[in-house]
Amino acid sequence: MANLQLSKKEAKDSSGCVPSCDGDMPLYPYGTSLYLDDDTLKKLGMTELPKVGTSMLAQVTVKVTGTSQRAYQDKDGKEEMRTCVDLQITDMDMAPPAKTVADTLYPTK
Repeated sequence: MANLQLSKKEAKDSSGCVPSCDGDMPLYPYGTSLYLDDDTLKKLGMTELPKVGTSMLAQVTVKVTGTSQRAYQDKDGKEEMRTCVDLQITDMDMAPPAKTVADTLYPTK
């Protein structure tokens, strides 16, 4: 899986990202966050909320709802192409991550 966390330079240069209320730069690109409401949590069978900071596995099926490619001119006058794919999650499953042998033998907590 690809880790989408922004580097400090990417966070500073990112457009469309809103810094957190305490002035820190964003950790991840705009549009990569999911909000699951009560009804969605029920559909996923989640009866108890996980602790904040818990890592979970999510498997999703998405439908491509849009694509675009646009030319921009950067600050040096060079043309830059940007591409975008819009995805709609249509199906989802979530579970705590499976423990590996290493996790069992060498717990981090």
